[in-house]
Amino acid sequence: MDKKVILINRPLVRVKGLKVPSRKWQPLDLAYIAAILEKENVRCKIVDARALDLTVDDVIEEVKRFQPDLVVFATDPVDFYQCPNPNWQTLKDVVVGIKKVTNAKILSFGPQINLFEKELMYQLKIDFAVKGDNPLLSAEVALDILNQGKTFKEGVSYFDDKDNLVYGKVKHLMDLTLLPVPAYHLLPMKLYTGLWDFPGGNFSIIISSRGCPFHCKFCYKGMIGDSVRMRDLNQVMNEIKTLVKDFNIETIFFFDEIFTFNRNRVIDLCQRIIDSRYSFKWGCQSRIDFIDEELLRVMHQAGCRYISYGIESGSQRIVDLANKKINLIKAGDIIELTRKVGIFPHTNMMYGFPQETDEDFKKSIDFLIKHSEEDNMPSKMNFFVGSPYYNEYLTGATHQEAVAISQKLILSKLSLVDAERGLSRWMIYRHWKKRKFNLMFFYFLLKFLLPSLIIKIKLMRNRYYDLV
Repeated sequence: MDKKVILINRPLVRVKGLKVPSRKWQPLDLAYIAAILEKENVRCKIVDARALDLTVDDVIEEVKRFQPDLVVFATDPVDFYQCPNPNWQTLKDVVVGIKKVTNAKILSFGPQINLFEKELMYQLKIDFAVKGDNPLLSAEVALDILNQGKTFKEGVSYFDDKDNLVYGKVKHLMDLTLLPVPAYHLLPMKLYTGLWDFPGGNFSIIISSRGCPFHCKFCYKGMIGDSVRMRDLNQVMNEIKTLVKDFNIETIFFFDEIFTFNRNRVIDLCQRIIDSRYSFKWGCQSRIDFIDEELLRVMHQAGCRYISYGIESGSQRIVDLANKKINLIKAGDIIELTRKVGIFPHTNMMYGFPQETDEDFKKSIDFLIKHSEEDNMPSKMNFFVGSPYYNEYLTGATHQEAVAISQKLILSKLSLVDAERGLSRWMIYRHWKKRKFNLMFFYFLLKFLLPSLIIKIKLMRNRYYDLV
């Protein structure tokens, strides 16, 4: 088949010309699609605008030079499926620009397609859209378009002959064994970077399973689904071999929602990694209720040096209201146990929950002081479009209205001054503990700690004079 397809990971969102910081991870969804198309002798080119730091104009120029028969466009990469960016401007700029330089059809997928299908397809004139996390379906649709100029597959949205939008249904890929090794050779593998506190070296992500059966209120799950689907371990090991041998990858992050969901499978995988004698370190994300000491020791022996735990809040009340379904006492024990066996425990913590009070947030800082020895800062909770919290508080609001309403919800219970004071207490503590007496330390010391201390001294003095 003498056809060409260009696959685009959209540029970083820019605010007033400045790039919004974002991690640079492999767009595996595009790489899966490209691998399938290459087997059908389709010439593929992946333009990862995030990794290459390309602007919208740069991406359009790449399309103009390549002159593809089809453009495949990811509205957000796989690592943003649970936290979609509602900013359409970059999407609009790219699609409008592409249509000026080529007559090729556009096939798109991503969380924004799930959430804003009608608006995006009508406003941006996207020709075809696949809903849900299904690279195999996207590849099949691409082949249909290349061969016939159209497709009628279930799970695909498109315009019929009368220009009416035919809505597809979400179809998650249930059998992950159908996925090939991603087309890593089409990606700028040297440019990808791990997490801030993740071991260094050449980095890549791997997905060995998809799905999460839990329903935390702050998370959007429209792209991943409830059922946990797993890849065959032979395939996973083959992918690890490709990364280590062909691309000299030194650190791998398993981007499964709950990597340790199936305990026996993880032990089996760890034993295979140990037997392979491949030299690499790796990490994963998991829940504290799917971890135990024996499992941690096997994972450490296999090279695991990092686990990201979603704790979210140090207040059991907030954790329960967010439907997180974990016990914070056990969470603290698991964090200490993880560190004890030699694995770095990253604790994800947020503030600004709708029902959060100053006392709740104080408990989060207390939790960090007690259990976290690392440079770990809580982040402000976002009302991600499509999440239960968003649907509860912000349904029907525009993006600008949603930002204003969410800010008001946060301020109604937890003032930003108190939030800054709590964050400052944590920063001062960790700087003191690590003897990092830099300008940031003294800034927070002078701005928050000393004024609080002076107020307490004055109160004590007044009480003393009242007594005498």
